[in-house]
Amino acid sequence: TASFQALDLEVVRRRGHVVPAALPLLVLTLVARSAPGVGPPGGRTGDDGIETLVEQDGCPRFGRSQHTAHLPPGQAKAGNHHDNNDWNNSRTHDQEPFIIRAARFDCQGVTAYDVCSPPHSHTGNCSMPADLFDVSEKVVIITGASRGIGRAVAEGFLDHGARVVLSARSESLTEQVAAYDADRVLEVRADMADPDAGQRIVEKTVEAFGRVDVLVNNAAITLPGAPPYDDATWNTTLDVNLSGAFRMARAAATAMAETGGGSIIHIASIAGIVAMPGNPSYSAAKAGLRHLSKAMANDFATRDVRVNTICPGYIVTDMTRASFLDPQRQAERSARTMMGRWGQPEELLGPCLFLASDASSYVTGIDLVVDGGWTGKGM
Repeated sequence: TASFQALDLEVVRRRGHVVPAALPLLVLTLVARSAPGVGPPGGRTGDDGIETLVEQDGCPRFGRSQHTAHLPPGQAKAGNHHDNNDWNNSRTHDQEPFIIRAARFDCQGVTAYDVCSPPHSHTGNCSMPADLFDVSEKVVIITGASRGIGRAVAEGFLDHGARVVLSARSESLTEQVAAYDADRVLEVRADMADPDAGQRIVEKTVEAFGRVDVLVNNAAITLPGAPPYDDATWNTTLDVNLSGAFRMARAAATAMAETGGGSIIHIASIAGIVAMPGNPSYSAAKAGLRHLSKAMANDFATRDVRVNTICPGYIVTDMTRASFLDPQRQAERSARTMMGRWGQPEELLGPCLFLASDASSYVTGIDLVVDGGWTGKGM
């Protein structure tokens, strides 16, 4: 904070560069981190220690105009024998390294440091695309798609131009699919307790659409039970809600990795974050699903497969309808939220679109809590 407050923007102006009003705080932070006489490789520093800013396409970038700029490790050009560690290793112990990468463009023949290009950009364009949340033509598998959250999310993805594979046990799925464009939707009846269900869903998806881009792993059951607990309830719940979800995600992640990557979205629950009475198997399965996401995110990140979890609060679905129709329980659960109400299935669509799209290209291994403020509320 002190180094940021001490940053004199006049220094930048004296060097003939204009910082746009909309310059992200991150960029200012990068500038401010440069200590006197110290800078990232390839940059010009002086008494003020501020790297030269090169403006291109309306975006300031770090670079220099007289000497060859150094590239980070693994991106060195021929004849360039320096790397980013040369500078980082020379800094004092209390200085943070610059978080920069070489841009894939030249500014008057000189490589600059890109601080705002979108991921996987090969154009050097510093502005993010206008269609960040676009999922059109993405191939999306949604389990538990015949009702509740799964159905609302499936219809939302179809409305946004995706190709959707709907999977569920229910016979109503066939009637549901008939209402959609046959070229954009596929029905795969499956029971997630079946050890082969996940692999079969993925194989049929690849056969129909050629790839898998997104999995919304939503299928689940709930079998409440107070003490003494029984093995049958525990085993059945975990077999569908955790083991079935694992097998589905394993098959999808493998297929995604083979075709350039994708996004897996596990639908867990706030019951996997805070303990709920009378349903230990459901809470345990949803807690396990959250950590399954983190483990898979670790293993598949380098293969461009992102894995995240959405944790809904109380949503009005068939699964929760009994509680919602009970005036006392409905009021009690509403009062636990900051927003004073239950959620609707359609309110899960936005978070799913975010995690499925390029808008979340640097997001993996997280829990996205959608609970009206339940888990954050204190008094």
